[in-house]
Amino acid sequence: MMASGDQFKIHVRGKSTHGAQPQLGADALIMGAAIAQNLQTIVSRETYPGDTAVVTVGKFHSGTRFNVVAGTAELEGTTRTFSPAVRDRFEEQITRIARSTAEAMRGTADVEYLRIVPVTVNDPGEADLQMGGEDFAFYQEKVPGAIVLLGVRNEACDAVWPQHHGCYKVDESVLVKGAALHVQTALDFLGVDLQ
Repeated sequence: MMASGDQFKIHVRGKSTHGAQPQLGADALIMGAAIAQNLQTIVSRETYPGDTAVVTVGKFHSGTRFNVVAGTAELEGTTRTFSPAVRDRFEEQITRIARSTAEAMRGTADVEYLRIVPVTVNDPGEADLQMGGEDFAFYQEKVPGAIVLLGVRNEACDAVWPQHHGCYKVDESVLVKGAALHVQTALDFLGVDLQ
């Protein structure tokens, strides 16, 4: 039902030198840029086209001055997939590509891979017990949208009954998260950053 969401950090080390003498150094910025580009081959050349996979570098920092070859670079990114088998390969693939790319340019790279959120896979037997329908689908026929499930069960406040049961309750403390998610989605859609 939902993709995995993991994080990776790549630490690239080269050798700093003056920008006028690049041959005396090993440019970590160029290594990092090549690593970011080469990581895209995980999806395009190492993953079965029928599987959904994403490898995104969202952060890249390198260099200290405009006229100095960078000695280090740091990249951070995320992976997403609906396949546990694809997820299990990401760490090896990212590490291999980062290290090989840096080594080809006379540098080194180390990878931290953080397994954060696994793939959400509904058990077929349990899923067959319910066949929910949702009128939100009418909205989605008119405009793009996504339905989000907050999770409002909480034994502490007796919110344990299934929907449409006479005793059905929700943990109302969770509703603020739904409101916050709604506001953040609107801000993201509008390109507004409040930080």
